Amino acid sequence: MGSPQIGQLIAVVAFPTLLLLGYISEELTPKWIAAFAILGLAAWIGLPRFPPSGGYLVGPVLGILDIVLVLMVFKRDIRIG
Repeated sequence: MGSPQIGQLIAVVAFPTLLLLGYISEELTPKWIAAFAILGLAAWIGLPRFPPSGGYLVGPVLGILDIVLVLMVFKRDIRIG
């Protein structure tokens, strides 16, 4: 498993986790959660249908959605290290 696959795995796992954290902390309203869920499902299901390399865009799109969710839920960026 290479680093692009690990990055995509992290993005896929972080996405529902951030939605759940946003719901528990009440930082995201159900309207925002539904909007992000629709965008995430559209990326996850729809992008691989665009040949020849649409499937390669799922990880980056979910990563961008994760970044937006982190900024919305935590109200700041998270320091690593």
